[in-house]
Amino acid sequence: MSHYKKLQQHYVPRFDKNENAAILDWENKSAQFLRFKAVTDNLSLDNKRFLDVGSGLGDFLTHCENLKISIEYTGVDILDEMTESAKAKHPDTTFVTADIFKSNIFEDTGFDVVYTSGIFNLNLKNNHIFFMQAIEKFIRISNDIVVFNLLHERSTAKEDKYFYNDPESIRDLIKSKFSDIRIIDDYLENDFTVICRK
Repeated sequence: MSHYKKLQQHYVPRFDKNENAAILDWENKSAQFLRFKAVTDNLSLDNKRFLDVGSGLGDFLTHCENLKISIEYTGVDILDEMTESAKAKHPDTTFVTADIFKSNIFEDTGFDVVYTSGIFNLNLKNNHIFFMQAIEKFIRISNDIVVFNLLHERSTAKEDKYFYNDPESIRDLIKSKFSDIRIIDDYLENDFTVICRK
């Protein structure tokens, strides 16, 4: 089954849920907020050209708006259902339906920050291969910073459908590709965020 089909089968049925965090498969709204806060507390985003890969319903943009962060935001998601819902909530913002890993979209755009939250969570059976391919793509479309989060291997409520990672193993995988790597590992038991500078 293709990556797209797996995502579609996982997320589209969730659209009957009432809360964005539930649709996006986060355990609750407060956990989603803490993931976003790990980024905005540790990285200045004012006036940055920002690409949100797997932007879902545009919740990271909502988080920035609530904090009065002025951000030049673009969202991209592989599922049209996500981008259409995001556009309805943020009609003046650019949301694009595309698979950035199968096209050259954004290759010449030059974002200051390329960010993703949650796209590495599902167990696709080839997670490290997909992860490294994604990192290479993010490096090409980011002028400066790449940010992502991953599920933590120390989680006490692991499920087979998800993929868990060790922060230091991730650092070892990508250390040759960035001049600086910062791991934020203190906001949730089952999650960590990585901020990388080229």
